[in-house]
Amino acid sequence: MKLRITIAAAAAIAALAIPATAGAAIPFGASTLPPASITAITAYGDQGIVLTATLTGPSGPAAGETVTFTEAGASVVLCTAVTDAGGLAVCPVTQRQVTLIRGDQGIWWARFAGSATLAPTAKAGHL
Repeated sequence: MKLRITIAAAAAIAALAIPATAGAAIPFGASTLPPASITAITAYGDQGIVLTATLTGPSGPAAGETVTFTEAGASVVLCTAVTDAGGLAVCPVTQRQVTLIRGDQGIWWARFAGSATLAPTAKAGHL
């Protein structure tokens, strides 16, 4: 008794049809989430130096989101803050942290890691 096996290769390939978008260039880290934008501003006042970031999405200020403030190399977290109703996150820095930032040419970063509704973003600020 001989066993005969026939493979319908064309039908199998057709069943695995690849969408037209497959293979299209998608930038590394690209997201299908709505974009977020962030501004980074240094404020000077009676209480010392305060780093601020305002996070917005397509529909306006993004409240309740966490922003991480780092020195330029991103290896040292200066603080984290949650945005208020206006999308504002505030990070008061110590004199030691100011010295660290100045050692990095005065550059610091406000970073938003993204959420279920907004894509990640980051912006540099300067003392």
